Amino acid sequence: MRCRVFAAKDIATDEAHEFSRLAESFGAKLLLCDNLAEAETRSILHASSSRSAFKLPLGFNHADFRSHLKTQLAVQWTEICRSLGSAPSRVWIPVGSGTLLHTFRSLLAPTIEILGIGVNVLPEKDLRICSIRKLPNTSYATCPEAFETPARLPPPIPSNAFYDAKLWSWIEKSARPGDLVVARAKQPLQGNYQLRLAQNISWPIADTLVWLDPSLLIVLRRFFLRSFLRSIRGDLLWGHSKKTLRNNIFSKNSLLMWILSTHKKRTASYLKLLENPPAGVAVFRLRSEKQVSEFFRQLPR
Repeated sequence: MRCRVFAAKDIATDEAHEFSRLAESFGAKLLLCDNLAEAETRSILHASSSRSAFKLPLGFNHADFRSHLKTQLAVQWTEICRSLGSAPSRVWIPVGSGTLLHTFRSLLAPTIEILGIGVNVLPEKDLRICSIRKLPNTSYATCPEAFETPARLPPPIPSNAFYDAKLWSWIEKSARPGDLVVARAKQPLQGNYQLRLAQNISWPIADTLVWLDPSLLIVLRRFFLRSFLRSIRGDLLWGHSKKTLRNNIFSKNSLLMWILSTHKKRTASYLKLLENPPAGVAVFRLRSEKQVSEFFRQLPR
């Protein structure tokens, strides 16, 4: 079976995400797109042009996938309940297509409340979003940031800045001790990774933790270079919205304002988290390209 992956570029590198490369290593043909909207459009056109092609729906919202996902979530849920000593009474879930939330709702007891926070992958009137509002003991709200805008509030755990990190502005206002937060970080979090107010953050099981912490000057230099290039090219952000200097630099909610207003706070937050790493975990804080190159040079081959 041949597989084509229409993948959006990693916004941090403007290249293929490592998970896209992983799919490519398994034999998939990788076709890079500037954004998710373009990937969706191109995949639909490709599937409609060939009788032998089948397009997997956004969020893998397919019966076979949901069945396998439910099986694996059941295993993890059992482990979470065993680790905590009881089942959480409330679960926070970021919502893109709604597949994950619907699967959790079919798995969890009706008495467990699910709080879904939409990250603006789909419009509010989309049927997949509307169906969430009809689920029992399930509430739904939408984060203020556009999907392509990173979270304004840096979370205290490893998170995807454009996805589950956006839960935290809601969590800090409305969560209760003992709530469970579903994070979609690149590395799995294990154990009791609840809220800051619970004063308990679990780290992934690892022997090395590397913090890439470039100076604000380096961040701004890369930001301006990338912004000017994307503005000149007229890169699409989402749907028909194009990258412009106005929305990326001069607007009140621009990425530039987010960088300037959160860089110091995020650095202080990570410094505090790294004060007491788990026993046996080596911590490396790399602040320049030279330090990064030297770190990789010393790794065993």
